Amino acid sequence: MKIFAAAIAAACSLFLAADEVFPEAFQRIGRMKNAAEAEKAYSELAQSARKPVQRDAAFHAAAQKAAKAKNYENCERYIAAISDSDLRSFAAMEMRFGRRQFKQLVEESKDFKLEQWREDLIPEAAYMRAYCYAWMKKRDEALKDITLAHTSAAAPAAKYRMIQKLSNIYESFIPDNAAELALLQLAIPYTQSPAVEYFYRQRVVCRYAYLLGKTGKADEGIEFLLAYRGDKAASRVFKVKQTLGDLYAMKGDKEKAMKYYQEAKKIYPPWAKAVDRSIKALQQ
Repeated sequence: MKIFAAAIAAACSLFLAADEVFPEAFQRIGRMKNAAEAEKAYSELAQSARKPVQRDAAFHAAAQKAAKAKNYENCERYIAAISDSDLRSFAAMEMRFGRRQFKQLVEESKDFKLEQWREDLIPEAAYMRAYCYAWMKKRDEALKDITLAHTSAAAPAAKYRMIQKLSNIYESFIPDNAAELALLQLAIPYTQSPAVEYFYRQRVVCRYAYLLGKTGKADEGIEFLLAYRGDKAASRVFKVKQTLGDLYAMKGDKEKAMKYYQEAKKIYPPWAKAVDRSIKALQQ
């Protein structure tokens, strides 16, 4: 469900910004809490659209809402009504991805020349296919799409978010610390951009610092993380403290590692168990 929600959020942002896609109506419907009601509203909006781009965007949004409500019959019907071939294929990939039908997604999209698609669709489509290839242990294919996903994301904030998502693919399926570190390095120059949300900043800087430690550069990781100035959200401060603890543990400095682990527990108790495991390992 988290994967599907992220895909919806990313895709919706593409079309809400388009000048020709009735932004007021989209935003109003997008605020509806009931997915079924929103689906109906988007479908009606598509029927009243005067331009193909409007109709396609509305049908796409209706398909997303139908998928969220697990009404896949409606979802497929809306997708079939999309006239733009790139968007229609993209929406079908979204549906497969949201349903975790990773093998079906790859089978249906393996011959897609994503680099020739509409520019606004390429990064997310490449990400979805890369994730599925990685899940299927098809490393070479996944790496090609990982490269396409981050190189095709143009705006700094969009590139930053995409790199963070791609980093998760490495962490989950492709254990290559050096390659993941090189990927995250591409995001670092944008870390202080006001357009990048703190949620993504914290995830990138902590993972980057952690990987510095895992590749024999713990001191560099500590220095980097201590210089980072994030927001004061407890869960994000927790992660910074926890990562500092991990880095000191890598150095063999148990006293400082324990200090940061204990600080992390106090700052955000709901995640204390994660730190307790690290403390236990430190004491062995």
